[in-house]
Amino acid sequence: MTFEGFSAPDGPVVEIEGWEAAAGTTKTVYIPPAGTSGPSTITVRIPPGVVDNTLLRLPGAAAPPGPGLPPGDLIVRVRVKNRAVPPGFPVSGPPGTVPVSGPPGAYPPPVMPTSAPPGYPTSAPPGYPTSAPSGYPTSAPPGYSVSGPPGGFPQSGPYPPSGPYPPTGPYPPPVPPARSSGGGKRALIAAAVVVAVLAVCGVGAWALTSSKGKPVGAGSTSGSGGSPAASPSPSATPVTAAGYRQALAALDAAVAPGFQQLRGARNPTAVGDAITRIGNGLTAQIEVLRGIAPPDAVSSAHSTFVDALTTLASDVQSAGAAAGSRQLCGGSSAIATISQSPGANQARAAAQALTTADAANPYKVGGWLPATTAQQNRRVANGTYVKSPARRGSGRLKIQNGGSVDAAITLAPSGGKATLTVYVRGKGSFTAARITDGTYGIFVATGSDWDPAAKAFTRDCDYSKFDSPASYRTTSRTYTEYSITLTPVSGGNATTSGVDPNQFPS
Repeated sequence: MTFEGFSAPDGPVVEIEGWEAAAGTTKTVYIPPAGTSGPSTITVRIPPGVVDNTLLRLPGAAAPPGPGLPPGDLIVRVRVKNRAVPPGFPVSGPPGTVPVSGPPGAYPPPVMPTSAPPGYPTSAPPGYPTSAPSGYPTSAPPGYSVSGPPGGFPQSGPYPPSGPYPPTGPYPPPVPPARSSGGGKRALIAAAVVVAVLAVCGVGAWALTSSKGKPVGAGSTSGSGGSPAASPSPSATPVTAAGYRQALAALDAAVAPGFQQLRGARNPTAVGDAITRIGNGLTAQIEVLRGIAPPDAVSSAHSTFVDALTTLASDVQSAGAAAGSRQLCGGSSAIATISQSPGANQARAAAQALTTADAANPYKVGGWLPATTAQQNRRVANGTYVKSPARRGSGRLKIQNGGSVDAAITLAPSGGKATLTVYVRGKGSFTAARITDGTYGIFVATGSDWDPAAKAFTRDCDYSKFDSPASYRTTSRTYTEYSITLTPVSGGNATTSGVDPNQFPS
């Protein structure tokens, strides 16, 4: 998962995959304003079932709109990628339902219609209010920042829309007056820990819930027991032994490249991209395998294998969330995390069972599954040059790491590659020498488990840069030495800003 960019004036825009929208996920985004210590970040929990262009309200997360005013609400817009419906995916069902087959969180909701079905009312029934009641405030108090869809009210109040009609027509749901608190002040925001979802689509927004393990539309009708009515599953297509082998080979072809990509990932962005590829491949192939009836001899083993893959897909998604929060920063740690998950353990056992379920036709699958791997905590000696100075100069950089975590300090010219990288352990110090004259940016990466091959930390990583460059100049009598500390100190005159992992020089 990645840091997402800020898009004024609506607020941050978060792009997620379709399978993340169905199952829910977390994302870390940059938020304004950008001060001397760099852009602020915030972790946003995206609930299951969000649709494209959904707005999430984070009460009290935005900077105060003016001096002496309380923090405002931050609006985060969610954009859903890869919303195409897979082949064979049901897009119709009983009235009032949105059928979704497959395991919970496996697929995004089907693409919603953009026009009303025949007979659906497109105007308000008699007596249905189409404007705000008398006395309802239609503008924010002075200095209060409110963003949302043009012409619409943020639906953050405690009142549901009245009437039997869903708010999908050309008119907005009636907005009741805001209730006042006991002290006479209007309650404009909810508790700080609550995230309100604003549906801004022109049609009804559907959330996925789970009923007996099968996702159903949130707007579906209830059966006799009060449970949502799920759509009937399509009948499975019988396949021969050769056809079943082809289905297993398709699974391997869809998932194996993602794991290969993950092994080479050297920052959290690359880890998140590889995990997204794995997740998309798994969810697509799980649906295919659920839609076939394998040979009778392996019917039970097949069902167990598909269930194990479903658990694995959920565990992979959790690893993606850990990459988004920079707990997982390198491929080796991500592979180890996935390899120890319940889903990976179940999938390995189920794949092995498929090879012995039919003695006449052993089915081999899952060569991409990583063997159980322990997490590592690799370190190199204090003062180790990860990249030595290319030429001999007279400049020096004195480094004091007062923190408890190890760091790699890099010098690089503006927009260029690293000219020097040195490893300084937590509570350690080192003076790098032989620095050639020039102007350099000073970059700092911190974390745990240093991967010598990737030349990067694989867990709990952070990337920053000193705001002021270092300018080295040498004369016949003088040379330049800079002294930096990696923790705040009294009287310090340097500030740092966060750096996107993809922009960190290597």
